[in-house]
Amino acid sequence: MAVAEKGAITTTDEHKTPKKRNGRRLCSVAECQKFAQKGGICVEHGAKQTRKICSRVAGCTSSYAVQGGVCIAHGAKSVHPKCTSEGCSNTVVNGGVCVSHGAKRKMCPCEGCTNQAWRGGVCKGHGAKGGKSNQKTDASEIRNKDSSMIDTDGFVEVSETLPRSLMRNIQQKAEKKAAQYNNADPESRKRKRSVREISNALEVDVPKGVKDQIENEVKSCTKVNETMQEVFGKEGGGGESKYAGFEVKTPKVIVSEPGSNPQLPHADDHCSTCLFCIVHLKDNQESTRIEPYKSKKYPTDVYEKCENCGCNKQLPDSDFRRGIHLTNEKWHCNDCDLPACDDFDAGIIESFGELLDKKAPQLCNSYAGSKTQNSGDGVLCLPMLIHCGPGNSTEESRCVLFFTLKPIYKDTVPKKVKENVQQYEDDLQIHASCVLDCQRKKYERIHGGLPNKEHIK
Repeated sequence: MAVAEKGAITTTDEHKTPKKRNGRRLCSVAECQKFAQKGGICVEHGAKQTRKICSRVAGCTSSYAVQGGVCIAHGAKSVHPKCTSEGCSNTVVNGGVCVSHGAKRKMCPCEGCTNQAWRGGVCKGHGAKGGKSNQKTDASEIRNKDSSMIDTDGFVEVSETLPRSLMRNIQQKAEKKAAQYNNADPESRKRKRSVREISNALEVDVPKGVKDQIENEVKSCTKVNETMQEVFGKEGGGGESKYAGFEVKTPKVIVSEPGSNPQLPHADDHCSTCLFCIVHLKDNQESTRIEPYKSKKYPTDVYEKCENCGCNKQLPDSDFRRGIHLTNEKWHCNDCDLPACDDFDAGIIESFGELLDKKAPQLCNSYAGSKTQNSGDGVLCLPMLIHCGPGNSTEESRCVLFFTLKPIYKDTVPKKVKENVQQYEDDLQIHASCVLDCQRKKYERIHGGLPNKEHIK
């Protein structure tokens, strides 16, 4: 690199390979990342513009010449023909008219798709070249097979959790019910309570007899037992854990039809009420997508009285996991010098605020485990892990078994168990609208109500 005098432009040596991005040559000025124009430099560093400015009317310098040295405003014809219908200024689509006056758009031929076709004869969601696909791509893999690392990665990979014969039976019955639901009329669908529509798939209930089989197999899985012990069986806060085992809850099969879009990123709960498990029922299925896990002060919305300072304080997630809110254990907050902080809404916003960001739909650009999963492979996850179903870009339905593992505690007090409302609810997920609602409640609490509409402009 030559040393330039003060104030001069420093360029790269000519014998070096020119800088490029996306196959296009970059400006040769050091540190500049703009595309080169004439002379190997960008416009900002001296390249002359090749487009001519309108010359018809003196003083017109705001528009580029299109035809005959003038801009459209001063007589050049638009390169995009206008609709021939009287008084219409829309651009022609086909047949000399716009869509409003009868032009027909080419639609994506994929079964069940109602999107407009782009390049290649398909829509962006089904792979149109040059379009931004709804199916996320180029995701990285996050691997973790160590149960002791679940609080670092938010999940642990599991395999051979269930016998293949059992998984095959579950898959076939679920796909049969899903097909019957899809072929039924609207009134008949209302009566099929074992099948429900969710954001991008069908949710099919598992019969009770099969649920018992699943529970027996899962309880005999070493990796599952190790992970549950790791999360709920640790000592903390000066006391031992009351964890004594687990039970399988909310088993269901999630069937994603071909062409299904990914789910919006979400978490299943705001604290460690359980672990959830996803097991693939077919080979060569795309894995669940996740956002890299971040350990935070997740709010529990459960309050206990500290034996030292006498304050009612929100139970930390680490103590909530031990189940002390269900027993008569004497609890110590270990922060007696600090004021009680019971702002649950603020805790939700702090823990899951990224779901409100304008780039939230682009979250979950990593796979939990390998990109492709086979029958029996799956993940065991903390409910605070932000994740989403990947959709389905294949020609076969994607089938996964979902269930939760609810911890069981010993030495519990019946009254406290009955009053404990902090349990996993499969219909109450943490998504953008949930976080926004907490923000609204926080505003009302601070300001005594929502802002007057007359003051909002």
